[in-house]
Amino acid sequence: MGLFPISIAVSFDIFNFRFTFFERNVVMTTSLKEIAKSVEQYVLEARHDLHKNPETRWETFWTMGYIEGKVRSMGFEPRHIDGGIVVDIDAVPGATERILFRADFDAMPVPEETGLPFASQVEGKSHACGHDVGTAILLGFLLAVASNKVHLTRNIRVLFQDAEENPGTSPRLESGGEVCVKEGVCDGVSRAYALHIWNHPGSESGVFLSRPGAMLGNSGRINFKVKCSGGHVAMPHTGANALRVCNEIINQLSSFGARHFDPTQPMALEPAVLNSGKGTNVMPAEADMWYGFRTMLSRSEHISMAKLIEMEVRLVATTFGAEITDVKLVHGHPVLINNEVIYADMKDLLEANGEKVVKMKPLLGGEDFAHIAMAVPSAMFMLGAYTQDSGDHHSPTFNPDEKEFWRGVHFWLSLATAS
Repeated sequence: MGLFPISIAVSFDIFNFRFTFFERNVVMTTSLKEIAKSVEQYVLEARHDLHKNPETRWETFWTMGYIEGKVRSMGFEPRHIDGGIVVDIDAVPGATERILFRADFDAMPVPEETGLPFASQVEGKSHACGHDVGTAILLGFLLAVASNKVHLTRNIRVLFQDAEENPGTSPRLESGGEVCVKEGVCDGVSRAYALHIWNHPGSESGVFLSRPGAMLGNSGRINFKVKCSGGHVAMPHTGANALRVCNEIINQLSSFGARHFDPTQPMALEPAVLNSGKGTNVMPAEADMWYGFRTMLSRSEHISMAKLIEMEVRLVATTFGAEITDVKLVHGHPVLINNEVIYADMKDLLEANGEKVVKMKPLLGGEDFAHIAMAVPSAMFMLGAYTQDSGDHHSPTFNPDEKEFWRGVHFWLSLATAS
């Protein structure tokens, strides 16, 4: 033993330093978790209020007023922009960096069938994607900040955003994220983050999910209007049937992915709507057809592929005695690309603060946080909250596990107080 006194002393000092550092982090993490849990009931009550009163894109008048009232009651000064509500928190005077925290709040035209005591009170509409949860969590974060129990280490811009769902539909075609970027919500922002509840069947609860690079896809749609002669079903050889033309279009496009995409490149091209025909003795002369088209391509590449689809559809129609009288290319949300450095930093921060992070596979679902991610380096994470009796996202029985919502507040607190 007498041979190693210096080594033992040095090793002990080094080890003791690491132990002290680790112990300090644990204390900090526990404290943040306790603060997050202290506002849990507030988050649940806000979520229930929002859930009972769903409003769809660009018609969110009650929702906007509710959020603004909550924010003002905490002592913050919200400001309205066309795409939502912004709250700037200037915690570090003179700091050159400001980071953006974003949640969306629009509901969907989906009837609710959960039977919950706080179920939707608006017929035909519900929060079937969980935007009420994300908004309630971000309100919970603001309440925690207003309590003065946390020391913010950076200036923050909180964005409550409208109109994430269904771009290209009434009453206004633009998505909220696109509008917010045009309004300058990213001006002065160095990086941005979003958090969304995740309730996919079979997914793990109580974890955060994300991935570097392309995470969510282009949410494009294509509409074709077919016109031909029509005729009598007893004499098909004397006319053209719009339904048969549509059948040939479906056959042609069924191999589009194999002919134009690398086998490892995610894509989906699916017929979704077909309206045609009035009587059983009539070959219809017109048809209206919609396709869903999703890729992980850049916006420009995605648009080029959509135009190639249009060319093939027009060629098929001509071959079978018809014409395409109108084409609508609704490009939807762009591909959501997480900045690899921003993603890695957030992953490390969450793990250091005692949370589990799972690398998810890329998905072709759309998300208009992509517009913000195109403007500034960004990362989006999902909070796993699956329950056995819940339907998937966008279903009438969607109901994530409320026991996990406090972790969303912990997510934002971890980021806001990181050194």
